[in-house]
Amino acid sequence: KTRPNGTSAERLRITSDGRGLSQFTAKAWIRVDMSNMSVPDSHNVSTIVDVATGQARVNFSTVPANSSYNISTSAVAGYIAGHSNINQGSFYLRVSDTNGSAADADYGMALVFGD
Repeated sequence: KTRPNGTSAERLRITSDGRGLSQFTAKAWIRVDMSNMSVPDSHNVSTIVDVATGQARVNFSTVPANSSYNISTSAVAGYIAGHSNINQGSFYLRVSDTNGSAADADYGMALVFGD
């Protein structure tokens, strides 16, 4: 597509492996059962590492263009999810109970958007 100023802008690119790349498609997402570090489903996640109680390092299959991506997190009822240690190749998914104590909840989830 050509912009009014004559420059072109790629809006959506489909890769040979079927992934859609754009500013409006998720770069990665994951659902982790933190009690046993199993992953029922994910997208663009190569591995997870059990760091400590309530902490998992999520490693990307295809690394984002930079570490300025956005992460949205959630957990099952009765737990709070967050993130930290953001870098270009991975981030930490953290889960705690409502008292703020780290906990291995049944599910912690993350959704990543960015370049």
